Amino acid sequence: LVAVSDTADSAAVQAPPSSQEAAMKDLAADESLSEEARDSARKALEVLVSAQLLDIEQAAALKKLESEAQFAESEAQLAEAKQQLRR
Repeated sequence: LVAVSDTADSAAVQAPPSSQEAAMKDLAADESLSEEARDSARKALEVLVSAQLLDIEQAAALKKLESEAQFAESEAQLAEAKQQLRR
């Protein structure tokens, strides 16, 4: 899993490789293993990276939704305050 900061560029932040990712990279490059084993390690690495990207995308989408909700709430409060001033 990847921690995402509160900045707008949070989706661009790269996490350090996980121990699983490092292990799969090592296995994929291990010449002593069969080609089939190295291919399996490469495929597992692709799955891990895809899952990390999905986590980042989901976190960014959630952050965007939260920001939009805060903006809508702020606009509603502003409209209410303007209405009270007119009374």
